[in-house]
Amino acid sequence: MFKFNLDMGTIIIMLLFISFFYATVRFPLSKRNKFFGIKVQKSFESEEIWHKIHVIASLCTIPFLLIFGILIFIEDSFIQLFYGFLATIILIIIYFIIPDVSTKKYFKEKKEKEKKELEEQIKKEQGWR
Repeated sequence: MFKFNLDMGTIIIMLLFISFFYATVRFPLSKRNKFFGIKVQKSFESEEIWHKIHVIASLCTIPFLLIFGILIFIEDSFIQLFYGFLATIILIIIYFIIPDVSTKKYFKEKKEKEKKELEEQIKKEQGWR
């Protein structure tokens, strides 16, 4: 069952492993840019948010690296590709969920701060001191 042979399934799994390994190492080190990373509207809000999203994404990728590492040694090409495809889809879904979950508190506090500032501005305009 666990035997290393170099067929197309193994090569694809190795390429996925290398690309996700690169992302795991590179995500926490990257600055805001438009070419590499999780590029959603929320991630461009601030450098702090960008970094937080990418650190969490990097940590979430580690279990999938282990899965791909195990899949490299599975003999059956179909099983390799099926589970590799499944793991890749799940990881991409997780990458789409991370910005919403990790920035929920930040945007809630920002909205409350803006609301307070607006209320104070309205009071000033109405003559309150």
